[in-house]
Amino acid sequence: MHISESMINEITSFVFPVSNLGTDDIKKAKVKIQILGPTNEKIAEIETNEDSIKSKERKELVAQWKAN
Repeated sequence: MHISESMINEITSFVFPVSNLGTDDIKKAKVKIQILGPTNEKIAEIETNEDSIKSKERKELVAQWKAN
């Protein structure tokens, strides 16, 4: 996973490399992300794009969040 640096009111990108090591294709894959504050309070919940992943294929799923 890679998270871009950002300041308040800028877009933060979350990039998740995903590999399908199986023999069957994955029809729908996405990542759900919970963003927590310093005392573990939930600030936001976002999702990456949804994509299919063929057998033995690698892709990146990306989510963006405005840090405000």
